Amino acid sequence: MHSRSSGRGCVTTMKLTQYIIAGLAVISSLLACDPKPEVTPEKPGLPEQETGTGTTTEIGQPLGSLVSKTIGPEGGTITTADGKVQLVLPAGALSKATNITIQPITNTAPNGIGPAFRFSPDGLQFAKPATLTFAYTDEMVTANDVDMLKVAFQGENKVWQNVAGVSVDTQTKRISAPMAHFSDWSAYEIAYLESFVVYSGGRTQTEFVQYGETISLGIYEDLIIDDAVQKVADEKFGDIKDVKWSLAGAGEIKKSQSAKGIFYVAPKTGKDRIRVTISAEITFRKSPKKLILVHPIYVGNNYVEVNFDGNPTRVYSRVNLVSSNNQVWYIEAGDREDDYLSLAVFGNAAGKFPFGNALKTESGISSGYYNQGNYAYRTHFACVADLDRGIQIMDGSVVVDEYVKGKIARGTFSGTLMKDDPEQDCPSHKVSISGKFFLTPE
Repeated sequence: MHSRSSGRGCVTTMKLTQYIIAGLAVISSLLACDPKPEVTPEKPGLPEQETGTGTTTEIGQPLGSLVSKTIGPEGGTITTADGKVQLVLPAGALSKATNITIQPITNTAPNGIGPAFRFSPDGLQFAKPATLTFAYTDEMVTANDVDMLKVAFQGENKVWQNVAGVSVDTQTKRISAPMAHFSDWSAYEIAYLESFVVYSGGRTQTEFVQYGETISLGIYEDLIIDDAVQKVADEKFGDIKDVKWSLAGAGEIKKSQSAKGIFYVAPKTGKDRIRVTISAEITFRKSPKKLILVHPIYVGNNYVEVNFDGNPTRVYSRVNLVSSNNQVWYIEAGDREDDYLSLAVFGNAAGKFPFGNALKTESGISSGYYNQGNYAYRTHFACVADLDRGIQIMDGSVVVDEYVKGKIARGTFSGTLMKDDPEQDCPSHKVSISGKFFLTPE
């Protein structure tokens, strides 16, 4: 999330105290300009995209099912199955009928919002700009602020480039941007609050804490932007002047050495899982602009958070941490057979455990299933029509940040599961899953 790169006159991720300022300057300059896209002789009517060497990350990996639609010169609209991403191609954007696909992928953009999306055919150029719109929720962003929400695309060189001309509707919660070509695209935030806990093995980012635990919060800013605006930003906004922290809910906040950080101390005892909210009101030295960042914290032991196939996040409080006599332990969530998660982790230490075949190896992997309704979705599958292929393993892993046998398990999981459909000899329906877990014995 905090990738950094440096350079002069290029697209890059700016230093901590400059991100918000530079971002506001860019937005202001965009609003002051003619909203019509610049016209170039090569591609009339297309908006210019930011260029430069910029922030480089690995490319995202597929998550769940793609959608496809054939759109011709008359134009058309394609929307993801969950309705959260929409692409509108005007008449004249394409010269011939083209099969358009949208594939959700893991988001590697600096502070990307939700999944990123891969648009194909890769590299397809439009004669007229298309309009790409991302839907978001309050839970997905730190600030529902037009100045803080942007869009970027990742080129073939793995570099993320900022997109000019982004518009944000904070009422309908939509982020729209002109699209000149296909590649991997993502909405992202300029500024956000991050919370993390420190423990014996290091630290981990989390919104979950136990009763009596202290969690640290800090202001971080990631921005993909051209260095040329830096001088203008400094002159117009100046540095951050002050940060006022506030707490809504139980517990208390304590100052840290930096104004950009705070400590939240959860109540010493409690029975139920509770939600509190931390807010940071930021003011600037040379601007009356105020920015308010909001971050939720969940207090209480034993829960598993699941994001499944684009559906709203589920948080299970009926969970178990089950340890066996050997090197295997289990993450279990749910109390009904038709709504139940079970992930086995083969190892007694922190680390990354990719999905694997439990029949062939006894260490370093994870394996399991998620029951939803009448179907099980598994980390592995076999084709009845082609048994010679053997068991096939899906892409994914369980990442364990902290594990003490019989005492605590904390971490994340993500990947793709295969729908176990008895009507199909060889299953083919893949769905995405991700989540967090924080488990202690009852």
